[in-house]
Amino acid sequence: MIEAVRVRVERADALSCDASGGIDSSIILALASHERNDITAFTTGPAALFDEETSCTSP
Repeated sequence: MIEAVRVRVERADALSCDASGGIDSSIILALASHERNDITAFTTGPAALFDEETSCTSP
């Protein structure tokens, strides 16, 4: 799995990840972030799940 992610990350000019919040997408995003530091991650879902006062954001 590590090699599969590494190969795909190396080939991409721009990289984004739609993180569902599940363990599989989280693992793939974590592995990819070890190869690159310019990944854009997105999470989607019902607005009621997101609370701007308690959400974490990167600087």
